[in-house]
Amino acid sequence: METGVVGPSVAVMSMVVFGVISRTVLRFPMPKSVRNPWKWTNTFVSLVHSSLTGLGALLCFYQAPEMTKDLITPVTMPSHLLVSMSTGYFMYDVLDLFVSKKAKSHWELVLHHITV
Repeated sequence: METGVVGPSVAVMSMVVFGVISRTVLRFPMPKSVRNPWKWTNTFVSLVHSSLTGLGALLCFYQAPEMTKDLITPVTMPSHLLVSMSTGYFMYDVLDLFVSKKAKSHWELVLHHITV
């Protein structure tokens, strides 16, 4: 399958999936110590993303050990999917920041997602 077609599809799908995860987390009871449900949910979704990318990165390096010397040239399907999934997460998170009106108070997150 051509990576040029798969990448944008995976990015959009992952954006939707992270949105579903976010809405699902809100349905479960939160710890009593939680004062800010938005922050709790945002942190949970971020944890899911970082766990997936951490495991995905291990898989990428296992499949293409030459990536330890050159991160740019070796493009494998898993590495392409990983970048596409992360792009979807960044799009989801920036959209969530604007929809929940948190972008102004969390400008550093917006900047982080735009620059990454």
